[in-house]
Amino acid sequence: LQGSPNQYMIDFNVAANAYFPDVPYTALPGTITVNISSMAPAGTYSGILRVRNTTTGCVSANYNISITINANTTASILAATSPICPGQTAIFNLTGTPDAVVTYNIDGGSSSTVPLDGSGSGQITISNVTFPRTVFLTSILSNDCTNGLNTSATVLVYTNPNAGTISGTANICSGQ
Repeated sequence: LQGSPNQYMIDFNVAANAYFPDVPYTALPGTITVNISSMAPAGTYSGILRVRNTTTGCVSANYNISITINANTTASILAATSPICPGQTAIFNLTGTPDAVVTYNIDGGSSSTVPLDGSGSGQITISNVTFPRTVFLTSILSNDCTNGLNTSATVLVYTNPNAGTISGTANICSGQ
C-alpha cells in the first residue's frame, strides 16, 4: 500500500469471535500481536486484516489470515516389566502425541530426548540394571509447542537368591 500504512484492523469470522475479539483500527506496531483466549480449543481460526493510512485515507485490500492452535502435547510412561532380575535391561514404554520429542532424565541425571513415532510410541532402555531406576519425563515438544511434564516410572530389581554357605564333607557310595 502506497503511503505507509499507520493503522490496522482485524475482523475474525464468527467461529473465531468466541476466542478472538475483533481489533478495530489501531496504531500499526512493528509486529501485530493477537491475544488468544486460554479457552480456545485446538483448531484453525480465520479472519481478515486490513491496513490504512489515516493521512491519505487509503485502505488496503483484505488479507486473509489464519491462526492455528495446536492440541496440547502429552506423554505418559510405564515400566514394561517390574521388578526385574539384576543385570537385565529395564524397558520403559512411552505413549503420547505422535511425532513429538520427549525430554527425560534417569534418576535425576542429565537430560536426554526420545522421539515418539507416528503412532505416539517410544521406548527408553537401560542396560545391566542392578538397582532400582527411575525415568522422569520433563517436557514434550510438538509443532513448535513445548509442554512441561511431571511424570515418572520406576523399575524395581529383585535381590539375587543367596545359596548361603555350604560346609562339611560327605561320603557317598556309588549306587546310593
